[in-house]
Amino acid sequence: MAQYRKAKPEESQDLISLANLAFERDMERLVSKVYRSEFDPASITWVADKQGELVGQTAVLPQALNVLGKRLNVGFVGTVSVHPDHRGEGHMKALMNASIEEMRQNFDLGVLSGRRQRYEHFGFTPGGVTHKYTINQMNVRDANTKQENYGFAPLFEQEGALNFALAMNKKRIVNIQRSADLLPDILSNFGRQSIAILKNGKLTGYLIANDKWDEISEIEIECEIENECNQELLSILKAYLLSNGLESVAIRAPEYDIHLNSALSGVAEGMSIETPEKFLIFDFPKVVEAYLKLKQAISGLSWGEFSAVIDGAPIFIKVDKDGVYVEPTATQNAHSLGRQEAQMLFLTSCAKWASIKVPQDWFPLPLYWHTADLF
Repeated sequence: MAQYRKAKPEESQDLISLANLAFERDMERLVSKVYRSEFDPASITWVADKQGELVGQTAVLPQALNVLGKRLNVGFVGTVSVHPDHRGEGHMKALMNASIEEMRQNFDLGVLSGRRQRYEHFGFTPGGVTHKYTINQMNVRDANTKQENYGFAPLFEQEGALNFALAMNKKRIVNIQRSADLLPDILSNFGRQSIAILKNGKLTGYLIANDKWDEISEIEIECEIENECNQELLSILKAYLLSNGLESVAIRAPEYDIHLNSALSGVAEGMSIETPEKFLIFDFPKVVEAYLKLKQAISGLSWGEFSAVIDGAPIFIKVDKDGVYVEPTATQNAHSLGRQEAQMLFLTSCAKWASIKVPQDWFPLPLYWHTADLF
């Protein structure tokens, strides 16, 4: 019979060993921001203790998410793992249920990466919006690289790189709060490389690339005038492709990054829209309000009203000339929705085909997680 409990500080190395065995990966290298830093993984982990042996674990990493200055408390679920000799004994189900119950008391939103059919059982729904562009040498051949000398080097070998990267993240209209102490580990998450963009030898931006250099999961440059920024970004990408001997590179972008999408969509060979993460909304009014206001700010919204009771919890949404208004009440004609039904409506494109009518430009909500912030 297993006991399900929070991990103890002295069990941190056992947690790493169990995860390494279950995933057949080096977790201290793969997720160093949690497992090879000053961070205490035991403080965020539930374990299955079977007669003194740890046979399973789930962890929930707290994140402070800022959306247009509105803070949401997020729990990112990771390291869901069971010892190979103890699979099929119900440990994952018990640990996930314990983690979610604790999350319900502390977070507005839960996030995880994983298989849909495995985690949909626990209430998670695929959602969010990721734009993925393919840029090749022909796409940027007309970009000017002659007037400026662009170079690339390890980010944290550059003077002032730590404060620079922190400031660039903080300037985003949506950002996950990043710790200065852990920033090198954060930006190397899942084996990524943090690369300084140098303009005439001076730090002007950074990018996060995979180990083959052919996928960029995050790119930021210091620039103020949109047209000039777009041209500079294309020049940087041309220099990046040439300096690394690449024919093409894939670049991920959130829907709400207007400048990045504007620059890439004008030249890209192709673009796809993906929903790589799974979400569990605990506070519907708070999450919906934050992201509808974001969507209104970037693209505008049609006027309208919508009301529902979601698993007994009411929500009323109104968009008019005064903006977005959301409160935890319901009208007499409110729709009755289950949690996953509501999440499918709010987080995916199914509103286009759903029998419930809402303005089609309201959803999906533009949730997005940078690779550096995944767990």
